[in-house]
Amino acid sequence: MANQEDHLLSRRLGAGRTAGSLSVEMAFLAPLLALMLFGTVELGMMLKDVMVLNSAAREAARSAALGATNTEIVNRAIAAATTINIANLTAQLDYRTYSYGAWSAWTPLTTVGGSSQNSAPSGAQIRVILNYPHPLIAGRIFTSMLASNTSANTASLRATMVMMRE
Repeated sequence: MANQEDHLLSRRLGAGRTAGSLSVEMAFLAPLLALMLFGTVELGMMLKDVMVLNSAAREAARSAALGATNTEIVNRAIAAATTINIANLTAQLDYRTYSYGAWSAWTPLTTVGGSSQNSAPSGAQIRVILNYPHPLIAGRIFTSMLASNTSANTASLRATMVMMRE
């Protein structure tokens, strides 16, 4: 009987030695878990903006392929990019032609004077490049890994779409 009481007493004394270990483990793991949570949210927001940017570039390229003016092309991209800050969205419009087995250099797309058409000839490739500085929502946490402009806490996102002029 005394042996059983000694065994129970030693178990109770041993239990007190590990009582605070959960608090210490949580203190080490909580910042790591928070970092993983913020990273998942940040990458999700970036992925959403990349998808919106790609969709806007496709809409703008389709408009350019149909012969729209530069203003109409950019307005089409802006209309498709509803969930991003369009004040920071920049567009580059180019075209190139194929002649004698080689592509020419990319030439800036312009609007033909007095016309409602762009300057790309039929059969030319039209390229629309959209650039957007995605603001990092987690602030400086991921600046060194994701940001292209560390002072502004932004990551440069780019979407390129090429279509043939009809």
